[in-house]
Amino acid sequence: MPSATSPDPADRASTADAHPGRRIPRTTPTEAITLPTAGVASFGEPERTGPLTASSREREVFLSQLLLAAVVLIIVTSTLLLDPAVLRSPLILAGVGLVFLATMVAAIGRWSNWPRWVIMVLPIVDIAAIVMIRNGDAALGAGLLLVFPVTWLAGFFGRTGAIIGPAFASALLWIFSPGDSGPIGLHDLPRLLLLPITLVFISTATYQTARRGAAQRALLTRQSALMTRSYDESREQEGVLDTVLNAVPFAVVAYDATGARTHRNEAFRVLKLRYGSYITAHAEGRLFGADRRTELRADQLPLHRLTRGEEFENEVFWLTSPLAPSIGLAVTGRQLPGGGSVLVQRDITSEMQALRSRDDLIASVSHELRTPLTSVIGYLDLVLDGPELEPAVRRQIEIVLGNSERMLAIVSDLLQAARDSDQAFVLTRNDCDLRQIVADALAAAEPAAADRHVSLSISAPDTVPLVADGFRLRQVVDNLVSNAVKYNRDGGTLTARIDSDEAGVRLSIADTGLGMSDQDRARAFQRFYRSDDMRRSTIHGTGLGLPICRDIIDQHGGSIEVASELGVGTIVTVTLPHSDERISNDL
Repeated sequence: MPSATSPDPADRASTADAHPGRRIPRTTPTEAITLPTAGVASFGEPERTGPLTASSREREVFLSQLLLAAVVLIIVTSTLLLDPAVLRSPLILAGVGLVFLATMVAAIGRWSNWPRWVIMVLPIVDIAAIVMIRNGDAALGAGLLLVFPVTWLAGFFGRTGAIIGPAFASALLWIFSPGDSGPIGLHDLPRLLLLPITLVFISTATYQTARRGAAQRALLTRQSALMTRSYDESREQEGVLDTVLNAVPFAVVAYDATGARTHRNEAFRVLKLRYGSYITAHAEGRLFGADRRTELRADQLPLHRLTRGEEFENEVFWLTSPLAPSIGLAVTGRQLPGGGSVLVQRDITSEMQALRSRDDLIASVSHELRTPLTSVIGYLDLVLDGPELEPAVRRQIEIVLGNSERMLAIVSDLLQAARDSDQAFVLTRNDCDLRQIVADALAAAEPAAADRHVSLSISAPDTVPLVADGFRLRQVVDNLVSNAVKYNRDGGTLTARIDSDEAGVRLSIADTGLGMSDQDRARAFQRFYRSDDMRRSTIHGTGLGLPICRDIIDQHGGSIEVASELGVGTIVTVTLPHSDERISNDL
Protein backbone atom coordinates (compact mmCIF):
# COMPACT_ATOMS: atom_id res chain seq x y z
CA MET A 1 0.00 0.00 0.00
CA PRO A 2 1.26 3.52 -0.61
CA SER A 3 3.03 5.18 2.23
CA ALA A 4 1.54 8.20 3.85
CA THR A 5 4.24 10.46 2.45
CA SER A 6 4.48 9.14 -1.10
CA PRO A 7 2.57 11.22 -3.66
CA ASP A 8 -0.17 9.81 -5.78
CA PRO A 9 1.06 8.59 -9.20
CA ALA A 10 -1.20 11.06 -10.97
CA ASP A 11 0.26 13.91 -8.92
CA ARG A 12 3.75 12.72 -9.70
CA ALA A 13 2.94 12.55 -13.40
CA SER A 14 1.53 16.06 -13.39
CA THR A 15 4.57 17.26 -11.49
CA ALA A 16 6.86 15.74 -14.09
CA ASP A 17 4.92 17.42 -16.90
CA ALA A 18 4.93 20.74 -15.14
CA HIS A 19 8.66 20.57 -14.50
CA PRO A 20 10.33 18.81 -17.43
CA GLY A 21 13.79 17.69 -16.58
CA ARG A 22 13.09 17.48 -12.87
CA ARG A 23 14.32 14.17 -11.54
CA ILE A 24 11.60 12.17 -9.82
CA PRO A 25 12.88 10.65 -6.56
CA ARG A 26 12.79 6.91 -6.71
CA THR A 27 10.34 5.27 -4.35
CA THR A 28 11.59 1.94 -3.12
CA PRO A 29 9.24 -1.02 -3.21
CA THR A 30 9.12 -1.17 0.57
CA GLU A 31 7.83 2.38 0.65
CA ALA A 32 5.17 1.67 -1.92
CA ILE A 33 3.95 -1.67 -0.58
CA THR A 34 4.76 -3.91 2.34
CA LEU A 35 6.30 -7.15 1.15
CA PRO A 36 4.61 -10.41 2.22
CA THR A 37 5.76 -12.00 5.43
CA ALA A 38 5.59 -15.77 5.24
CA GLY A 39 6.72 -16.00 8.82
CA VAL A 40 6.48 -18.79 11.38
CA ALA A 41 3.89 -18.73 14.11
CA SER A 42 4.68 -19.65 17.67
CA PHE A 43 3.27 -23.12 16.90
CA GLY A 44 5.81 -23.79 14.14
CA GLU A 45 3.14 -23.33 11.45
CA PRO A 46 3.01 -20.76 8.61
CA GLU A 47 1.23 -17.58 9.50
CA ARG A 48 -1.33 -16.01 7.27
CA THR A 49 0.67 -14.35 4.50
CA GLY A 50 0.39 -10.60 4.24
CA PRO A 51 0.78 -7.67 6.60
CA LEU A 52 -1.82 -7.04 9.28
CA THR A 53 -1.93 -3.69 11.00
CA ALA A 54 -3.05 -3.44 14.64
CA SER A 55 -6.58 -2.39 13.73
CA SER A 56 -7.01 -5.04 11.03
CA ARG A 57 -5.96 -7.91 13.34
CA GLU A 58 -8.29 -6.79 16.14
CA ARG A 59 -11.12 -6.33 13.66
CA GLU A 60 -10.62 -9.81 12.23
CA VAL A 61 -10.62 -11.43 15.68
CA PHE A 62 -13.76 -9.59 16.72
CA LEU A 63 -15.65 -10.36 13.50
CA SER A 64 -14.74 -14.05 13.70
CA GLN A 65 -16.12 -14.23 17.25
CA LEU A 66 -19.11 -12.00 16.50
CA LEU A 67 -20.34 -14.36 13.79
CA LEU A 68 -20.73 -17.23 16.29
CA ALA A 69 -22.26 -14.93 18.90
CA ALA A 70 -24.88 -13.76 16.39
CA VAL A 71 -25.92 -17.34 15.57
CA VAL A 72 -26.09 -18.26 19.28
CA LEU A 73 -28.19 -15.17 19.92
CA ILE A 74 -30.62 -16.20 17.18
CA ILE A 75 -30.90 -19.70 18.67
CA VAL A 76 -31.49 -18.33 22.18
CA THR A 77 -34.13 -15.87 20.92
CA SER A 78 -35.93 -18.58 18.95
CA THR A 79 -35.87 -20.91 21.94
CA LEU A 80 -37.34 -18.23 24.21
CA LEU A 81 -40.23 -17.80 21.82
CA LEU A 82 -40.89 -21.48 21.21
CA ASP A 83 -39.87 -23.37 24.36
CA PRO A 84 -38.47 -21.19 27.19
CA ALA A 85 -38.14 -24.18 29.50
CA VAL A 86 -35.18 -25.43 27.49
CA LEU A 87 -33.06 -22.50 28.64
CA ARG A 88 -33.35 -23.57 32.26
CA SER A 89 -30.61 -26.13 31.66
CA PRO A 90 -27.43 -25.07 33.52
CA LEU A 91 -25.25 -26.40 30.68
CA ILE A 92 -27.06 -24.31 28.09
CA LEU A 93 -26.88 -21.18 30.22
CA ALA A 94 -23.19 -21.78 30.93
CA GLY A 95 -22.43 -22.38 27.25
CA VAL A 96 -24.31 -19.27 26.12
CA GLY A 97 -22.59 -17.25 28.81
CA LEU A 98 -19.16 -18.44 27.70
CA VAL A 99 -19.89 -17.47 24.09
CA PHE A 100 -20.97 -13.94 25.01
CA LEU A 101 -18.07 -13.58 27.45
CA ALA A 102 -15.62 -14.59 24.70
CA THR A 103 -17.30 -12.03 22.42
CA MET A 104 -16.75 -9.27 24.99
CA VAL A 105 -13.10 -10.27 25.36
CA ALA A 106 -12.72 -10.28 21.56
CA ALA A 107 -14.18 -6.76 21.39
CA ILE A 108 -11.97 -5.17 24.05
CA GLY A 109 -8.77 -7.19 23.64
CA ARG A 110 -5.61 -5.58 22.21
CA TRP A 111 -4.68 -8.61 20.13
CA SER A 112 -1.94 -6.89 18.20
CA ASN A 113 0.01 -6.39 21.45
CA TRP A 114 -0.32 -9.98 22.68
CA PRO A 115 1.31 -13.18 21.42
CA ARG A 116 -0.47 -14.81 18.53
CA TRP A 117 -1.28 -18.00 20.45
CA VAL A 118 -3.48 -16.00 22.85
CA ILE A 119 -6.03 -15.59 20.04
CA MET A 120 -6.40 -19.40 19.93
CA VAL A 121 -8.01 -19.29 23.39
CA LEU A 122 -11.20 -17.78 21.95
CA PRO A 123 -12.12 -20.55 19.45
CA ILE A 124 -11.15 -23.22 22.01
CA VAL A 125 -13.49 -21.61 24.57
CA ASP A 126 -16.16 -21.48 21.84
CA ILE A 127 -15.77 -25.24 21.23
CA ALA A 128 -16.22 -25.96 24.92
CA ALA A 129 -19.25 -23.66 25.09
CA ILE A 130 -20.90 -25.28 22.06
CA VAL A 131 -20.36 -28.78 23.49
CA MET A 132 -21.99 -27.61 26.73
CA ILE A 133 -25.02 -26.24 24.83
CA ARG A 134 -25.26 -29.48 22.82
CA ASN A 135 -25.14 -31.63 25.94
CA GLY A 136 -27.75 -29.40 27.60
CA ASP A 137 -30.29 -30.28 24.91
CA ALA A 138 -29.33 -32.30 21.85
CA ALA A 139 -32.59 -31.30 20.16
CA LEU A 140 -31.22 -27.78 19.57
CA GLY A 141 -28.66 -29.17 17.11
CA ALA A 142 -25.97 -26.93 18.58
CA GLY A 143 -23.28 -29.39 17.53
CA LEU A 144 -23.39 -27.90 14.04
CA LEU A 145 -22.10 -24.63 15.51
CA LEU A 146 -18.71 -26.33 15.96
CA VAL A 147 -18.11 -25.48 12.31
CA PHE A 148 -17.48 -21.82 13.29
CA PRO A 149 -14.56 -22.25 15.72
CA VAL A 150 -13.11 -25.16 13.72
CA THR A 151 -12.95 -23.09 10.50
CA TRP A 152 -11.57 -20.15 12.50
CA LEU A 153 -8.73 -22.28 13.85
CA ALA A 154 -7.95 -23.88 10.47
CA GLY A 155 -8.02 -20.61 8.56
CA PHE A 156 -6.16 -18.46 11.07
CA PHE A 157 -3.59 -20.82 12.55
CA GLY A 158 -2.76 -23.04 9.58
CA ARG A 159 -2.00 -26.72 10.00
CA THR A 160 -1.81 -26.49 13.81
CA GLY A 161 -5.27 -24.99 14.03
CA ALA A 162 -6.63 -27.49 11.51
CA ILE A 163 -5.50 -30.33 13.81
CA ILE A 164 -6.36 -28.80 17.19
CA GLY A 165 -9.90 -27.78 16.24
CA PRO A 166 -11.37 -31.16 15.20
CA ALA A 167 -9.29 -33.05 17.78
CA PHE A 168 -10.40 -30.92 20.73
CA ALA A 169 -14.03 -30.88 19.59
CA SER A 170 -14.08 -34.66 19.03
CA ALA A 171 -12.50 -35.30 22.43
CA LEU A 172 -15.14 -33.21 24.19
CA LEU A 173 -17.94 -34.83 22.20
CA TRP A 174 -16.77 -38.31 23.11
CA ILE A 175 -15.96 -37.57 26.76
CA PHE A 176 -19.19 -35.72 27.52
CA SER A 177 -21.46 -37.66 25.20
CA PRO A 178 -25.02 -37.59 26.60
CA GLY A 179 -25.66 -41.22 25.59
CA ASP A 180 -26.09 -44.28 27.78
CA SER A 181 -23.32 -45.18 30.19
CA GLY A 182 -23.27 -48.81 29.03
CA PRO A 183 -20.84 -50.32 26.56
CA ILE A 184 -20.65 -48.66 23.10
CA GLY A 185 -22.32 -50.69 20.39
CA LEU A 186 -22.51 -50.56 16.62
CA HIS A 187 -25.61 -48.39 16.79
CA ASP A 188 -23.59 -45.69 18.63
CA LEU A 189 -20.98 -45.25 15.86
CA PRO A 190 -22.98 -42.77 13.74
CA ARG A 191 -23.64 -40.65 16.81
CA LEU A 192 -20.00 -40.67 17.86
CA LEU A 193 -18.23 -40.46 14.48
CA LEU A 194 -20.46 -38.52 12.09
CA LEU A 195 -19.90 -35.06 13.55
CA PRO A 196 -16.13 -35.50 14.24
CA ILE A 197 -15.53 -36.80 10.71
CA THR A 198 -17.50 -33.89 9.30
CA LEU A 199 -15.42 -31.46 11.34
CA VAL A 200 -12.19 -33.07 10.11
CA PHE A 201 -13.20 -32.64 6.46
CA ILE A 202 -14.39 -29.07 7.02
CA SER A 203 -11.17 -28.21 8.84
CA THR A 204 -9.03 -29.75 6.09
CA ALA A 205 -10.93 -27.96 3.34
CA THR A 206 -10.66 -24.66 5.20
CA TYR A 207 -6.93 -25.12 5.72
CA GLN A 208 -6.35 -25.91 2.03
CA THR A 209 -8.46 -22.96 0.94
CA ALA A 210 -6.64 -20.63 3.31
CA ARG A 211 -3.30 -21.96 2.12
CA ARG A 212 -4.16 -21.37 -1.54
CA GLY A 213 -5.50 -17.95 -0.71
CA ALA A 214 -2.32 -17.07 1.17
CA ALA A 215 -0.20 -18.25 -1.77
CA GLN A 216 -2.25 -16.17 -4.17
CA ARG A 217 -1.98 -13.14 -1.92
CA ALA A 218 1.77 -13.63 -1.68
CA LEU A 219 2.03 -13.90 -5.46
CA LEU A 220 -0.11 -10.82 -6.00
CA THR A 221 1.90 -8.91 -3.43
CA ARG A 222 5.18 -9.84 -5.09
CA GLN A 223 3.79 -8.92 -8.49
CA SER A 224 2.58 -5.64 -7.08
CA ALA A 225 6.02 -4.99 -5.63
CA LEU A 226 7.64 -5.77 -8.99
CA MET A 227 5.21 -3.50 -10.80
CA THR A 228 5.87 -0.76 -8.28
CA ARG A 229 9.60 -1.19 -8.72
CA SER A 230 9.23 -1.14 -12.51
CA TYR A 231 7.05 1.95 -12.30
CA ASP A 232 9.55 3.73 -10.06
CA GLU A 233 12.44 2.78 -12.31
CA SER A 234 10.47 3.95 -15.33
CA ARG A 235 9.77 7.27 -13.65
CA GLU A 236 13.42 7.60 -12.69
CA GLN A 237 14.54 6.84 -16.24
CA GLU A 238 12.01 9.33 -17.54
CA GLY A 239 13.43 11.94 -15.19
CA VAL A 240 16.97 11.19 -16.36
CA LEU A 241 15.81 11.34 -19.98
CA ASP A 242 14.16 14.71 -19.36
CA THR A 243 17.33 16.03 -17.76
CA VAL A 244 19.49 14.82 -20.65
CA LEU A 245 17.14 16.15 -23.33
CA ASN A 246 16.83 19.51 -21.62
CA ALA A 247 20.61 19.77 -21.49
CA VAL A 248 21.02 19.62 -25.28
CA PRO A 249 20.74 22.86 -27.28
CA PHE A 250 18.44 21.48 -29.97
CA ALA A 251 14.71 20.81 -29.95
CA VAL A 252 13.55 17.19 -29.60
CA VAL A 253 9.95 16.03 -29.83
CA ALA A 254 8.58 12.47 -29.99
CA TYR A 255 5.26 11.25 -31.40
CA ASP A 256 3.32 8.01 -31.18
CA ALA A 257 2.01 6.05 -34.14
CA THR A 258 -1.06 8.31 -34.42
CA GLY A 259 0.99 11.51 -34.53
CA ALA A 260 0.17 12.58 -30.97
CA ARG A 261 3.05 14.18 -29.10
CA THR A 262 4.43 12.02 -26.30
CA HIS A 263 7.60 13.82 -25.29
CA ARG A 264 9.33 17.14 -25.76
CA ASN A 265 12.27 18.98 -24.27
CA GLU A 266 12.62 22.54 -23.08
CA ALA A 267 14.26 23.73 -26.30
CA PHE A 268 11.24 22.58 -28.30
CA ARG A 269 8.88 24.29 -25.88
CA VAL A 270 10.75 27.58 -26.32
CA LEU A 271 10.81 27.16 -30.10
CA LYS A 272 7.08 26.45 -30.20
CA LEU A 273 6.41 29.42 -27.93
CA ARG A 274 8.23 31.73 -30.34
CA TYR A 275 7.09 30.33 -33.67
CA GLY A 276 3.95 28.31 -33.01
CA SER A 277 3.17 24.79 -34.17
CA TYR A 278 5.05 25.22 -37.41
CA ILE A 279 5.31 21.47 -37.96
CA THR A 280 1.53 21.10 -38.30
CA ALA A 281 -0.74 22.17 -41.11
CA HIS A 282 -1.97 25.13 -39.04
CA ALA A 283 1.36 26.86 -38.63
CA GLU A 284 1.61 30.28 -37.09
CA GLY A 285 5.03 30.65 -38.71
CA ARG A 286 5.82 29.86 -42.32
CA LEU A 287 8.28 27.14 -43.24
CA PHE A 288 10.42 27.49 -46.36
CA GLY A 289 12.89 25.25 -48.10
CA ALA A 290 16.66 25.63 -48.10
CA ASP A 291 16.44 28.27 -50.85
CA ARG A 292 14.42 30.52 -48.47
CA ARG A 293 11.92 31.18 -51.28
CA THR A 294 9.84 28.02 -51.68
CA GLU A 295 7.12 27.80 -49.03
CA LEU A 296 6.36 24.22 -48.05
CA ARG A 297 2.95 22.72 -48.61
CA ALA A 298 1.13 20.95 -45.77
CA ASP A 299 2.17 17.50 -47.02
CA GLN A 300 5.82 18.62 -47.12
CA LEU A 301 5.97 19.58 -43.45
CA PRO A 302 8.25 17.39 -41.30
CA LEU A 303 5.50 15.93 -39.11
CA HIS A 304 3.36 14.94 -42.09
CA ARG A 305 6.35 13.24 -43.67
CA LEU A 306 7.06 11.37 -40.45
CA THR A 307 3.48 10.09 -40.21
CA ARG A 308 3.87 8.73 -43.74
CA GLY A 309 6.86 6.71 -42.57
CA GLU A 310 9.57 8.87 -44.15
CA GLU A 311 12.98 9.49 -42.63
CA PHE A 312 15.30 12.41 -43.34
CA GLU A 313 18.49 13.85 -41.91
CA ASN A 314 19.76 17.42 -41.55
CA GLU A 315 17.35 18.88 -44.08
CA VAL A 316 17.54 22.66 -44.00
CA PHE A 317 14.37 24.72 -43.54
CA TRP A 318 13.80 28.39 -42.88
CA LEU A 319 11.16 29.44 -40.40
CA THR A 320 9.59 32.88 -40.39
CA SER A 321 7.17 34.53 -38.00
CA PRO A 322 5.80 38.07 -37.65
CA LEU A 323 6.75 37.98 -33.97
CA ALA A 324 10.35 36.74 -34.23
CA PRO A 325 13.29 36.85 -36.65
CA SER A 326 13.69 34.16 -39.28
CA ILE A 327 15.80 31.17 -38.29
CA GLY A 328 17.38 28.28 -40.15
CA LEU A 329 16.72 24.76 -38.92
CA ALA A 330 18.50 21.50 -39.68
CA VAL A 331 15.73 18.92 -39.19
CA THR A 332 16.20 15.17 -38.73
CA GLY A 333 13.32 12.70 -38.59
CA ARG A 334 13.56 9.08 -37.48
CA GLN A 335 11.03 6.25 -37.14
CA LEU A 336 11.07 4.47 -33.79
CA PRO A 337 10.91 0.68 -33.40
CA GLY A 338 7.42 -0.44 -32.52
CA GLY A 339 5.75 2.68 -33.91
CA GLY A 340 6.14 6.37 -33.36
CA SER A 341 8.78 8.83 -34.48
CA VAL A 342 11.17 11.48 -33.22
CA LEU A 343 11.93 14.89 -34.70
CA VAL A 344 15.15 16.78 -33.94
CA GLN A 345 15.53 20.44 -34.90
CA ARG A 346 18.82 22.30 -34.64
CA ASP A 347 19.11 26.06 -35.00
CA ILE A 348 21.74 26.68 -37.69
CA THR A 349 21.03 30.38 -38.21
CA SER A 350 24.47 31.44 -36.98
CA GLU A 351 26.14 28.82 -39.15
CA MET A 352 24.24 29.95 -42.23
CA GLN A 353 25.08 33.56 -41.46
CA ALA A 354 28.75 32.62 -41.11
CA LEU A 355 28.64 30.86 -44.48
CA ARG A 356 26.97 33.88 -46.05
CA SER A 357 29.61 36.16 -44.54
CA ARG A 358 32.31 33.89 -45.91
CA ASP A 359 30.75 33.90 -49.36
CA ASP A 360 30.37 37.68 -49.28
CA LEU A 361 34.02 38.06 -48.33
CA ILE A 362 35.13 35.64 -51.03
CA ALA A 363 32.99 37.39 -53.63
CA SER A 364 34.32 40.79 -52.62
CA VAL A 365 37.96 39.72 -52.61
CA SER A 366 37.58 37.73 -55.83
CA HIS A 367 35.97 40.67 -57.59
CA GLU A 368 38.73 43.00 -56.45
CA LEU A 369 41.41 40.56 -57.62
CA ARG A 370 39.82 39.72 -60.95
CA THR A 371 40.09 43.19 -62.45
CA PRO A 372 43.85 43.70 -61.94
CA LEU A 373 44.57 40.10 -62.95
CA THR A 374 42.67 40.59 -66.20
CA SER A 375 44.72 43.70 -66.85
CA VAL A 376 47.98 41.90 -66.07
CA ILE A 377 47.11 39.04 -68.43
CA GLY A 378 46.20 41.49 -71.18
CA TYR A 379 49.48 43.34 -70.92
CA LEU A 380 51.43 40.07 -70.81
CA ASP A 381 49.71 39.01 -74.04
CA LEU A 382 50.73 42.31 -75.63
CA VAL A 383 54.31 41.84 -74.49
CA LEU A 384 54.42 38.31 -75.92
CA ASP A 385 53.12 39.60 -79.26
CA GLY A 386 56.22 41.78 -79.59
CA PRO A 387 58.90 40.43 -81.96
CA GLU A 388 61.92 41.71 -80.07
CA LEU A 389 61.78 39.40 -77.01
CA GLU A 390 64.73 37.19 -76.30
CA PRO A 391 63.88 33.50 -75.87
CA ALA A 392 64.79 33.44 -72.17
CA VAL A 393 62.66 36.51 -71.45
CA ARG A 394 59.77 35.13 -73.50
CA ARG A 395 59.92 31.87 -71.52
CA GLN A 396 59.83 33.75 -68.23
CA ILE A 397 56.91 35.92 -69.35
CA GLU A 398 55.03 32.81 -70.49
CA ILE A 399 55.51 31.35 -67.00
CA VAL A 400 54.16 34.55 -65.47
CA LEU A 401 51.25 34.50 -67.91
CA GLY A 402 50.45 30.87 -67.11
CA ASN A 403 50.45 31.51 -63.38
CA SER A 404 48.35 34.63 -63.87
CA GLU A 405 45.79 32.72 -65.93
CA ARG A 406 45.72 29.98 -63.30
CA MET A 407 45.17 32.58 -60.59
CA LEU A 408 42.41 34.18 -62.65
CA ALA A 409 40.73 30.77 -63.03
CA ILE A 410 40.89 30.24 -59.26
CA VAL A 411 39.48 33.71 -58.61
CA SER A 412 36.72 33.08 -61.15
CA ASP A 413 35.84 29.80 -59.42
CA LEU A 414 35.73 31.54 -56.05
CA LEU A 415 33.52 34.29 -57.41
CA GLN A 416 31.29 31.75 -59.14
CA ALA A 417 30.96 29.70 -55.92
CA ALA A 418 30.09 32.74 -53.85
CA ARG A 419 27.58 34.02 -56.40
CA ASP A 420 25.89 30.66 -56.95
CA SER A 421 25.55 29.70 -53.28
CA ASP A 422 22.22 31.55 -53.12
CA GLN A 423 20.91 31.38 -56.68
CA ALA A 424 20.77 28.87 -59.48
CA PHE A 425 22.63 29.19 -62.77
CA VAL A 426 20.89 30.98 -65.59
CA LEU A 427 21.17 28.58 -68.50
CA THR A 428 21.06 29.48 -72.18
CA ARG A 429 19.90 26.37 -73.99
CA ASN A 430 20.59 25.63 -77.61
CA ASP A 431 21.55 22.73 -79.82
CA CYS A 432 25.05 21.49 -79.08
CA ASP A 433 27.26 18.46 -79.72
CA LEU A 434 28.61 16.83 -76.56
CA ARG A 435 31.31 14.96 -78.50
CA GLN A 436 32.66 18.22 -79.87
CA ILE A 437 32.59 19.78 -76.39
CA VAL A 438 34.60 16.88 -74.97
CA ALA A 439 37.03 16.90 -77.89
CA ASP A 440 37.70 20.63 -77.45
CA ALA A 441 38.27 20.16 -73.70
CA LEU A 442 40.76 17.33 -74.35
CA ALA A 443 42.57 19.45 -76.90
CA ALA A 444 42.87 22.30 -74.40
CA ALA A 445 44.29 19.88 -71.81
CA GLU A 446 46.92 18.39 -74.15
CA PRO A 447 49.78 20.70 -73.05
CA ALA A 448 49.25 19.91 -69.36
CA ALA A 449 48.82 16.21 -70.17
CA ALA A 450 51.97 16.18 -72.27
CA ASP A 451 54.00 17.56 -69.37
CA ARG A 452 52.88 14.54 -67.29
CA HIS A 453 53.01 12.10 -70.22
CA VAL A 454 49.31 11.38 -69.71
CA SER A 455 47.65 9.91 -72.80
CA LEU A 456 44.21 11.24 -73.74
CA SER A 457 41.58 9.26 -75.64
CA ILE A 458 37.90 9.54 -76.49
CA SER A 459 35.33 6.88 -77.30
CA ALA A 460 32.06 8.33 -78.59
CA PRO A 461 29.65 8.38 -81.53
CA ASP A 462 30.40 10.82 -84.33
CA THR A 463 27.85 13.28 -82.95
CA VAL A 464 25.98 13.44 -79.66
CA PRO A 465 23.27 16.10 -80.03
CA LEU A 466 21.86 17.77 -76.93
CA VAL A 467 19.62 20.69 -76.08
CA ALA A 468 21.68 22.28 -73.34
CA ASP A 469 23.88 25.21 -72.35
CA GLY A 470 27.04 24.42 -74.30
CA PHE A 471 29.14 26.97 -72.41
CA ARG A 472 28.24 25.48 -69.03
CA LEU A 473 28.77 21.92 -70.25
CA ARG A 474 32.22 22.93 -71.49
CA GLN A 475 32.89 24.33 -68.01
CA VAL A 476 31.92 20.95 -66.52
CA VAL A 477 34.06 18.93 -68.93
CA ASP A 478 37.03 21.28 -68.46
CA ASN A 479 36.83 20.78 -64.70
CA LEU A 480 36.59 17.00 -64.96
CA VAL A 481 39.40 16.70 -67.52
CA SER A 482 41.60 19.13 -65.57
CA ASN A 483 41.14 17.05 -62.39
CA ALA A 484 41.82 13.81 -64.27
CA VAL A 485 45.11 15.23 -65.56
CA LYS A 486 46.09 17.00 -62.34
CA TYR A 487 45.52 13.98 -60.06
CA ASN A 488 46.82 11.39 -62.54
CA ARG A 489 50.16 9.68 -62.23
CA ASP A 490 53.00 10.33 -64.66
CA GLY A 491 52.51 8.17 -67.73
CA GLY A 492 48.88 7.48 -66.87
CA THR A 493 45.82 7.50 -69.08
CA LEU A 494 42.65 9.56 -69.35
CA THR A 495 39.68 8.11 -71.20
CA ALA A 496 36.50 9.98 -72.09
CA ARG A 497 33.57 7.78 -73.09
CA ILE A 498 30.13 8.87 -74.28
CA ASP A 499 27.12 6.54 -74.55
CA SER A 500 23.75 7.65 -75.87
CA ASP A 501 20.36 5.97 -75.88
CA GLU A 502 16.71 6.98 -75.75
CA ALA A 503 16.86 7.69 -72.01
CA GLY A 504 19.72 10.18 -72.28
CA VAL A 505 23.45 10.64 -72.58
CA ARG A 506 26.14 9.29 -70.26
CA LEU A 507 29.63 10.80 -70.16
CA SER A 508 32.42 9.05 -68.22
CA ILE A 509 35.84 10.54 -67.49
CA ALA A 510 38.19 7.81 -66.21
CA ASP A 511 41.78 8.23 -65.05
CA THR A 512 44.49 6.01 -63.59
CA GLY A 513 45.51 8.46 -60.89
CA LEU A 514 45.66 8.70 -57.12
CA GLY A 515 42.03 7.81 -56.44
CA MET A 516 40.06 8.73 -53.31
CA SER A 517 39.19 7.04 -50.05
CA ASP A 518 35.54 6.37 -49.22
CA GLN A 519 35.58 9.23 -46.73
CA ASP A 520 36.96 11.71 -49.27
CA ARG A 521 34.60 10.46 -51.97
CA ALA A 522 31.59 11.06 -49.69
CA ARG A 523 32.64 14.72 -49.35
CA ALA A 524 33.80 15.26 -52.92
CA PHE A 525 30.90 17.61 -53.72
CA GLN A 526 31.30 19.69 -50.56
CA ARG A 527 32.40 23.24 -51.32
CA PHE A 528 36.03 24.02 -50.50
CA TYR A 529 36.71 20.47 -49.35
CA ARG A 530 40.16 19.03 -50.05
CA SER A 531 41.59 15.94 -48.42
CA ASP A 532 44.43 16.20 -45.94
CA ASP A 533 46.80 14.47 -48.38
CA MET A 534 46.00 16.98 -51.11
CA ARG A 535 46.56 19.90 -48.74
CA ARG A 536 50.00 18.55 -47.91
CA SER A 537 50.86 17.85 -51.55
CA THR A 538 52.14 20.20 -54.27
CA ILE A 539 48.91 19.79 -56.25
CA HIS A 540 46.97 23.02 -55.98
CA GLY A 541 43.20 23.38 -55.99
CA THR A 542 40.25 25.14 -54.39
CA GLY A 543 37.79 22.33 -53.79
CA LEU A 544 35.20 24.09 -55.95
CA GLY A 545 35.42 22.21 -59.25
CA LEU A 546 33.13 19.27 -58.48
CA PRO A 547 30.54 21.33 -56.53
CA ILE A 548 30.22 23.72 -59.48
CA CYS A 549 29.93 20.77 -61.88
CA ARG A 550 27.16 19.27 -59.75
CA ASP A 551 25.21 22.54 -59.68
CA ILE A 552 25.42 22.89 -63.46
CA ILE A 553 24.38 19.29 -64.08
CA ASP A 554 21.50 19.61 -61.59
CA GLN A 555 20.25 22.64 -63.51
CA HIS A 556 20.24 20.52 -66.65
CA GLY A 557 18.11 17.87 -64.93
CA GLY A 558 20.94 15.34 -64.88
CA SER A 559 23.15 13.67 -62.31
CA ILE A 560 26.84 13.26 -61.55
CA GLU A 561 28.48 10.40 -59.65
CA VAL A 562 32.01 9.61 -58.54
CA ALA A 563 33.45 6.09 -58.28
CA SER A 564 37.00 5.85 -57.00
CA GLU A 565 39.49 3.43 -55.51
CA LEU A 566 42.50 4.68 -53.61
CA GLY A 567 45.67 4.11 -55.62
CA VAL A 568 43.77 2.82 -58.68
CA GLY A 569 41.93 5.75 -60.20
CA THR A 570 38.65 7.63 -60.46
CA ILE A 571 35.65 7.51 -62.77
CA VAL A 572 33.27 10.48 -62.88
CA THR A 573 29.98 9.75 -64.65
CA VAL A 574 27.63 12.49 -65.86
CA THR A 575 24.12 11.57 -67.00
CA LEU A 576 22.11 14.11 -69.02
CA PRO A 577 18.70 14.02 -70.72
CA HIS A 578 18.59 14.82 -74.43
CA SER A 579 16.47 17.81 -73.41
CA ASP A 580 15.14 18.85 -70.01
CA GLU A 581 11.39 18.81 -70.65
CA ARG A 582 10.65 20.20 -67.19
CA ILE A 583 12.68 23.33 -67.82
CA SER A 584 11.72 23.54 -71.47
CA ASN A 585 8.05 23.72 -70.53
CA ASP A 586 8.81 26.56 -68.13
CA LEU A 587 10.49 28.42 -70.95
